[in-house]
Amino acid sequence: MEYVWKRLDDGGVTKKARNRKITFFIIYILLIFVLTLAVAVYSYAAKSLTLEDAVEMAQRNNPRIKTSDDQVEDADSGVLRCASVLLPKVTLSESWSKAATHSWGLAPT
Repeated sequence: MEYVWKRLDDGGVTKKARNRKITFFIIYILLIFVLTLAVAVYSYAAKSLTLEDAVEMAQRNNPRIKTSDDQVEDADSGVLRCASVLLPKVTLSESWSKAATHSWGLAPT
């Protein structure tokens, strides 16, 4: 143990290197702290809302209003289904078959 202390006291090279490492470590920790603080401040910096913006945002994100909008859409589709009973129905069908002989009304020559 004495050898280590003598080595630290002799010449001071090891002591300077150790102090330099501690200084860089402290600067590194401070840099990380400052960057973290800057990110936190930037992420919490939001624009101020007006009353109209806040009301519109609340209405847009309110689950009860979203549910009632869905119910209104369901009711509208039900009205269209009921009204479709009164509309005329159109049916279209097609058939095709290949005949062995042509029957265009012409006699073969």
